[in-house]
Amino acid sequence: MNFDDEPHTVHVLLRRDGETAYRKSLRLKAGRSDDPSGSKFEAYPAESGADVLYAWRDDQSKDQRRKLDFSEYETECIGFQILVGDIDESAPRVSIWQTTNCNAGT
Repeated sequence: MNFDDEPHTVHVLLRRDGETAYRKSLRLKAGRSDDPSGSKFEAYPAESGADVLYAWRDDQSKDQRRKLDFSEYETECIGFQILVGDIDESAPRVSIWQTTNCNAGT
């Protein structure tokens, strides 16, 4: 979801055993804090075994990307959303929101 008033390309990288399991980019239209634009990544591997998910915006360096380490959670299922910007912040930073409630549809 993009809460920023500028369009952004978001990149994701899913690693399994140190190897790339999934890598995609998605262009998000400009949004607003009260009406974010959204889209979904598709055809990603859903089976267990992934180690780490990275997400970053088009103008961010590798050092600035966000990381979700699945090994930090003792659960069989993790749902997540990648957000650009925030309702309360003017800077369009990338964040990864996660849940272990897989029935939430995230």
